[in-house]
Amino acid sequence: MTESRQYHFVQEAPRLFSTSGFISFPGNSGGPVCVLADSVSNPIFYPAAIYLGSFEGRSIVRTIDSPVANLIARAASLAELGANFTGGGVVNFNAAGGEPFGIQQLTVHLQPDEAVAKGAAWRVVETAGAFITVVEATTDLVSGFDYTIEFKAAPGWITPTNFMIDLPGGQDAELTVNYVPAVPILTSSADGIFVTEPVGKVVEIQFTPIQSEITSWSTVQTISLG
Repeated sequence: MTESRQYHFVQEAPRLFSTSGFISFPGNSGGPVCVLADSVSNPIFYPAAIYLGSFEGRSIVRTIDSPVANLIARAASLAELGANFTGGGVVNFNAAGGEPFGIQQLTVHLQPDEAVAKGAAWRVVETAGAFITVVEATTDLVSGFDYTIEFKAAPGWITPTNFMIDLPGGQDAELTVNYVPAVPILTSSADGIFVTEPVGKVVEIQFTPIQSEITSWSTVQTISLG
């Protein structure tokens, strides 16, 4: 009887998982990774994923879903019966730019520090990980897949828009993301007055000869920040 053990898998990309619990032998790429359905009443192993290979001491597997099951069925019919299928073809899984798949690094810098202190954070949606609340952090991603970078709201700051990223094989990425104050920040020096607000925000510069009379303010200039 095949010995069964429990292994912890980490999601690296949609339908792609890794584990350091075991490493298979050369030539086993494309073979099934099976799970034990019921160790007591029904000790049968069922194929749950395809073994792709190993990388940096981890085994990489791809879960078996409907497209993969259909591909396996087509291959089996073609090999055993010589049947021809005209309603589709082999589904190619190619990394971006034609490069072989690999583990690439994404580094994100959050600015400014004040926003991070208020809870500004980011995460990769597809890996279902927790939000990362540090000024600079790096995560590993499998190349050739689209990932959604999601940002967490911070009180007093405008949350950056989520965006997609795709890391080609052999290429790391480094991003700098800025949180913008939700309330205008006004500073002054010998060089003049400085206003910090989002790009495109319209700002009015007003003047009054007597500071105590609020109703006497008049607009001197209107500026669109950019």
